[in-house]
Formats: sequence, structure tokens, C-alpha cells
Amino acid sequence: VKENIVLGALTKDNIPKLMKSTNAGSMAKTSFEIGGETFQTFCNAVKVYTSVLPSTLKNLIALGEPAIKHPLVIKMANTRATKLRADTKDGCPVFSWRQPNANFPGSQSHLVNSFLRGESQSMTFHNFDGIKHARNWASKYFGGGYGSGTGYSATASPAGIGKNAHVTVTKTRAAHQREIDLHHSKKQELRMLRKTFQATLEPSRNRRKQNVDIGPPSKKTREVIALD
Repeated sequence: VKENIVLGALTKDNIPKLMKSTNAGSMAKTSFEIGGETFQTFCNAVKVYTSVLPSTLKNLIALGEPAIKHPLVIKMANTRATKLRADTKDGCPVFSWRQPNANFPGSQSHLVNSFLRGESQSMTFHNFDGIKHARNWASKYFGGGYGSGTGYSATASPAGIGKNAHVTVTKTRAAHQREIDLHHSKKQELRMLRKTFQATLEPSRNRRKQNVDIGPPSKKTREVIALD
């Protein structure tokens, strides 16, 4: 019965919804316990929806050695480790007022996104119908320093009346701090994968180069003897 339920959830039509839900991680555990084609089907879905890899691996690792030594789980761990290495290879993010991932969805989006992604810390925006419009705009998109957009952090101060209404937007360091926290989180996850999967986790390219066996000297190599 359990197998039929899981296979039903892993149909072509249901997979997108499953992979975007919080149930993906628990489904990893259930499908592994069933095994066979069911687990293979789940793994195939994870290849497409890689965002669920962290929760998937967390649930599978909790099952202990049988899961950790399973070839499909090892393959998923290596896929995730490769992504983590790529994301952290440049080290901890250096501070800048640029917020390159800013996605401001409101009016004047072109101007606001250009400002958020640029070097300036503060900028004033006009073209509002009045102070009420300006206040609504500030609250909706910068309320609490975040608002309804993504990838940016800033505060907004509305002022003026009538056609002179305006909003001054000032960036905060919160977006950069989130980048730092995310970097450390990814480094920690990578260390956990190395500790858990050990030798079955493929080394990075740099490590592979360092571990290449040079081998014995070529027969063509001659010993040079210094003469007094």
C-alpha cells in the first residue's frame, strides 16, 4: 500500500508539485525504504529539481550506513558537493554596497534595480501621486528593511507633499550579512558531506591534481655526478 502511494506521488504530473513542497525530504526516506524502482524514480526527479538535494541528503543520512553506502545516495552527495565547492571557491563575500541579486518588482523598477545593483548607498525617487502613494510604495517594498522584493535590503523614508512627494531609499548591510551567513552554511554543509561520505566523496579538481602519482623516474633520466 505504501509503495502504491509513493509511486502515485512520483508520477510525471505530481513530481513538480512534490519537489516544490516540504514533503520532498520525507519522501526520500520513504522511497529509500521501499527501494528498487521507487527509489530510482525519486532519484531521477532529484536530478531535475536539485533544490531539494540538501533536505533529501539530510533525511537519507539519518537512515545510517545502508543509505550512506548506497550508490545512488553517493552520487547525489557528489553532485551536491560539486555545487557547494563552486559556490564557495571564491571565499567569503567581500563587502560592497552592490546588491547584484536585487529584484525589485514595483513601479520604477528599472531605476530602483539599477540603484540597488550599483555602488551608491542612497538615492531619492520621485514621480509619486502624493505623500500617500509615496508612503504606500515605501511600506510595500521596503517595509522592515526587506519588503516584497528579493535579493536586497534597504530602508525607505517618504517625505514631501503633492507632486513634491518623494522617497529616499538607503541600503543596509543586511543583504551582505545574508550572503556571509549563506557562505558559512554551505562550507559547513560541505564539511559534513566530507565527514559522512569520506572516501566515496570525489575530491575537488585541485586535490586530484595534487594526488596524481608521479611514479618512478623515466629510464631516460641520467644521474649527474659532480666532479671535483
